[in-house]
Amino acid sequence: MEFERLVLLAIRFIDRHQIPTTRKLCTTRQFVLSVLSRLRIDLNTLLVALLYLERIHLDDQCGRRLFVAALLVANKILSDQSFSTRASALALGLDFYQLHSLETLLLNSMDHHLQVTPEELHGWVNRIDTEFNCNKILTAF
Repeated sequence: MEFERLVLLAIRFIDRHQIPTTRKLCTTRQFVLSVLSRLRIDLNTLLVALLYLERIHLDDQCGRRLFVAALLVANKILSDQSFSTRASALALGLDFYQLHSLETLLLNSMDHHLQVTPEELHGWVNRIDTEFNCNKILTAF
């Protein structure tokens, strides 16, 4: 699974959940790359975070904020040395209480079902490969 394909999938999710009144200071691509860099997110964490976003149905929430919350939750599950919510909020210039509330909302919307089985992960990778192949994603932009 290549990094660029997952970045494009993240962009697609965020753009689908854009709130019209939200003022964007940068493109969605710049936002995704900046968050991934600031939080030092690896490929596996990004893959699981995108799976978490696929599991939820929160259409009235900002896609950018949901993306950040999913990354934080996935990073805490997969890494022994993840950033705390407070440190992540500081690194991203976000309000700690809003970020904590979003994490809680995300966890509740998934009924705290954070486990990803190898079979589920394999199915998710196959789905990305078939439904979101590079040609389809690139022609959407």
